[in-house]
Amino acid sequence: LDARSARLSRDRLLAYWPEAFKPRTRDWIAGHIPQAVLRDVTASLRRAPGQKPQIALTQSFEEAVIRPLDGLPAITQAAGHGSLGGGSFSVSLTQGGAEAPMGGRVDLAGSSFTIPVLGGPRPDARIAIEAAGPVTAMLSLIDQPPFRFLHKASQPVDLIQGRGQASAEIGLPLGGPVTPEEVAWSVEARLDEVHSTAIVPGRRVAARRLAVTVEPGALEVAGPVTIDGLPADVRFVQPLGKGAGAARLAGTMELSPRFLDTFGIALPEGSLTGRGQGRVAMRLPKGAPPQVTLTSELAGIGLSIPALGWSVAQGTTGRLEVEGVLGDLPHVDRIALDAGGLSARGALTLRPGGGLERASFSQLRLSDWLDVAVDLVGRGPGETVGVEITGGALDLRRAGFGKGGGGEGGPIALALDRLRVTDAVALTDLRGDFSTRGGFSGRFDARVNGEAPVSGLVVPDTDGTAVRITGPDAGAVLRAAGLYGTATGGALDLTLLPEGRPGHYGGTLDMAGLRVRDAPAVAQLLDAISVVGLLQQLDGKGLAFDRIRAGFRLTPETLNIARASATGPGLGISLDGRYSLASRRMAFTGVVSPFYLVNSLGSFLTRPGEGLIGFNYTLGGTPEDPEVSVNPLSALTPGMFREIFRRPPPT
Repeated sequence: LDARSARLSRDRLLAYWPEAFKPRTRDWIAGHIPQAVLRDVTASLRRAPGQKPQIALTQSFEEAVIRPLDGLPAITQAAGHGSLGGGSFSVSLTQGGAEAPMGGRVDLAGSSFTIPVLGGPRPDARIAIEAAGPVTAMLSLIDQPPFRFLHKASQPVDLIQGRGQASAEIGLPLGGPVTPEEVAWSVEARLDEVHSTAIVPGRRVAARRLAVTVEPGALEVAGPVTIDGLPADVRFVQPLGKGAGAARLAGTMELSPRFLDTFGIALPEGSLTGRGQGRVAMRLPKGAPPQVTLTSELAGIGLSIPALGWSVAQGTTGRLEVEGVLGDLPHVDRIALDAGGLSARGALTLRPGGGLERASFSQLRLSDWLDVAVDLVGRGPGETVGVEITGGALDLRRAGFGKGGGGEGGPIALALDRLRVTDAVALTDLRGDFSTRGGFSGRFDARVNGEAPVSGLVVPDTDGTAVRITGPDAGAVLRAAGLYGTATGGALDLTLLPEGRPGHYGGTLDMAGLRVRDAPAVAQLLDAISVVGLLQQLDGKGLAFDRIRAGFRLTPETLNIARASATGPGLGISLDGRYSLASRRMAFTGVVSPFYLVNSLGSFLTRPGEGLIGFNYTLGGTPEDPEVSVNPLSALTPGMFREIFRRPPPT
């Protein structure tokens, strides 16, 4: 039997539905195609002897209402083609769409529904969906029963706003209730001109185009985006299903001053310049602030810590690792930075409303001269951060502090275990308060090599930082520094002026009321000029000097002394020359004037430390084993003419 009709309603088709077919198929059509106008229907009915009737039906339809699955909105204004026969059933749409519970209408033209094998209690169905429309509407559809994936992941259906096109494949059994485990499905989509404030709470994520894949286990979104205007290329994964874990976001992100502004990380101005790339991994736990990890090779980025005189140019590479939590009050739990000779490990907290609260670095190593623990302390809007160094060591021989000058610097509280000055001299247990406003300045207290107490004043100078050191016991300072082991008493006043290179200083020394004894070099001088009484003083309570003054130049290798003098009631000594800090070798010349109290009456005619009558001498060897040579005939040269006959100091 062949039949053809130009127009046939669904109800008329069902009225003539062969009774030989199982009622389930007839009932399915009645339940899922509640309305349709069929055109160009072609049907054939055949029955071979001893066989069941076979029907083949093809048709076009329009004005149809189709319910693809229980719980999903009906497809309305549907038109397309259908076929029934050969034990299978299929429907394809050329137009039609569904009104989503939220977000508007989704166009479903190109979609199809197929039952490959009719009959049986639970025939399998295959649904191919071609969808276009608002992203929110599309997500709303897949969040309806029996799926409810976004609901189970505690994510809203308006997770993303924009337009999208999607292709979905769904396989499930018919003829009874369907559990999520019985549904096999996948979705691939393209999103255009989209944005979201739910992916990263409190941040607007936007993109011109994104690729989306959805499977029962996860929703994945990937492509170039902006986060509050900051460029990034990311991959967002939202686990779906029962017991779904936290969403994750990973990719690359621009590192620049705009990055700091976007995430409210208020570092001091100029701390980060240029533009580079960082790899970001973000975990988005339910009901908690996002957790973020950032790593970068720092290419194209300039970094600086002005308070410490450190910076790296934008062409320098290194390694930066940051771990923290974003939220109403972001905080960084771990910072690891290795660049430009700097190695730092620490954490950072911010103030409510923005601004740095404190950056605490348990380790801050810079080249071979700085190894400290330091805190950078925010002082409010427009103020330079303060620095608190809470322990560690600093080596002035190699220090790279910048030159003094103007500026709006912040305070520095210093608590160093050791400040190395020369190979033999270090200040220990140093405590001080300083400012970098207008240059590095301040006051401090310390001990020389852990023994003699001293106090210091630091001021900015043209070539760096000048230091003035005073102490109540000059003899103890000399002993602690390993310069002279038998001096006692006296007051110390030492000034160091930088010369523009690390460890190079000019300076002056002034000591008052110093007493020395057991001094081999002085003993040989006195013995050479046969001053017995002074020798006895030197071996007894010590030889007293009212005043010792010297000008000097200090380098990491040598101490060059010029126009030094030591004067007391019984003796006056002048000295010029050089002392090697490494070998402890001396090369000095000078004049020794005995009975200086009387002899100094003519000293206005000569140099400090030299009387009217004096003996020229040379001094070599080491402080422990000096080599002294005295010219007794030089005493015949009056002091006013001594400069004529004095030979230049050794070089």
